[in-house]
Amino acid sequence: MNRLNQYWRVLATGFCFSVFGLGGLALSFIVIPTIRIFVSDQTEREYKVQGAIQYSFNTFCKLMKFSGAID
Repeated sequence: MNRLNQYWRVLATGFCFSVFGLGGLALSFIVIPTIRIFVSDQTEREYKVQGAIQYSFNTFCKLMKFSGAID
């Protein structure tokens, strides 16, 4: 059973690395430019970008916990 748990953690860790990379690309090329297009005020734009990054990182941490990559 311990061996199965180890394999699962390796798989979950690899999956989380992939999600992290793809999420970073999505933020860089889709989310942040979209915010820049639709929000004209500099301060509001900065808060929205920070909020998007905070939300995505929080979601990623929940995914790692749910998948078992972290305890």
